[in-house]
Amino acid sequence: MSPGGFGVAVLGAGGIIARAIVRDLAESDEVSSLLLLDISGAAAERAAAEQGRAGCAAVRALAIDARDGVALAEALAGCRVLVNAASYRLNLVAMEAALAAGCEYLDLGGLYWMTARQLELHDRFARVGRLAVLGIGSSPGKTNVMAVRGVRELGGEGGLGARRRDRLDGRPRRGARAAARARTDSPRRRPPARALRRPGRHVSRA
Repeated sequence: MSPGGFGVAVLGAGGIIARAIVRDLAESDEVSSLLLLDISGAAAERAAAEQGRAGCAAVRALAIDARDGVALAEALAGCRVLVNAASYRLNLVAMEAALAAGCEYLDLGGLYWMTARQLELHDRFARVGRLAVLGIGSSPGKTNVMAVRGVRELGGEGGLGARRRDRLDGRPRRGARAAARARTDSPRRRPPARALRRPGRHVSRA
């Protein structure tokens, strides 16, 4: 751990993905301290205890309800970076708190409409010279990085192609089989209705 390291806060620190993030941050020479935030104080404490045993960066746990943006911003005082590993529903509140606290911001993804709303905060982050990186989770996120590397190593976009496999282990998939039948079968014609005569009325039977 370098003397010039910076403080990082991790929101949702008790989650599965967050715990892996916390471990990597705790082992980084660039990180001097970690603030582990979770709505469950017990979960935050467990995550802190795991890293405390490793003897890495200074770790502190704090229970917080991130829906309270003011409380979150106050908790971020002294941190340089907020890593939001909580539910995407909290992304906007977390971004606002990061702006209020003067933090850089990263999250695991916003899912469609949420990402669109987050992008509207671009100018505000730019004006205060802070970075906001959205969607650095496993997918999207890690898969995007892998795709870019694949493009580069396989000779550029012109060297990549995509095709759909309609067979798996030599047998058509059910979905592929149904799609093929829909494309090739002629519409089934229903037989003409037959009229039955009953006393006093006619009845049509399909």
